[in-house]
Amino acid sequence: MRRGIKILLREKRLKYRLVAVMSVWSSLAAGYYVVSSLMSLVVYSTFKLSARTEAYSRAALMNAFALQPPETVWIQRAEGLETQIPFHQLHIGDIIVLSAGQTVPVDGVVTEGMATLDQQALTGESQPIEKGKGERVLANTLVLTGKLYVQVEQTGTDTAAAQIGKILGNITTHRLEHEARSEKLADKLTLPVLAASGLALTTVGPAGAAAIMNSGFGAIMYFSGSLSILSHLNLASHHGILVKDG
Repeated sequence: MRRGIKILLREKRLKYRLVAVMSVWSSLAAGYYVVSSLMSLVVYSTFKLSARTEAYSRAALMNAFALQPPETVWIQRAEGLETQIPFHQLHIGDIIVLSAGQTVPVDGVVTEGMATLDQQALTGESQPIEKGKGERVLANTLVLTGKLYVQVEQTGTDTAAAQIGKILGNITTHRLEHEARSEKLADKLTLPVLAASGLALTTVGPAGAAAIMNSGFGAIMYFSGSLSILSHLNLASHHGILVKDG
């Protein structure tokens, strides 16, 4: 209710959520207490379902690129010795040593060695690719065979995988800024519904006004569009298909 009124006063535009709130009020005013209680439950449950779907979709997409850094890594010292250090002590410019079976924990450039990497989780390439001296490797890729010495360029939240995860995490915000067509269509119905309800109030009384207010077409458009977008993004992510936005 507060959000609908705030948009009306600050942005001078009507949102269908205002109709959802007023439908509860109109039912109360008409004396339909059970109906108004049911409407409150339905509206609240729908917003709750939408919020839960958004949160679940965001988590599912971000988990696809979740990188769990190793506790320790092997690095090559200036004198050629290999030393094991905690991952959090790793610095830009250090040279880490990666062997078969290890996941690359950083973005960097190969300074020595040759290895076959599986980059499918990050780039979608179905075939492993060979990496040698001078070529870049990315975090979240898997070393299948060989051995690499990689000079660290980016770690943690600065890696390509982390940045992709951040973009995916902003899907919901992007969707809200660029509203679905169904929501826009529902919003366009706000004024006609309110006008028809007001006309019914003066002609057939509160019962008619409440009936028009609760007709539900705009609500179906408002909620089903956004929920279907989110649920399909979620379903696609379970099959390894990542879609940036609706």
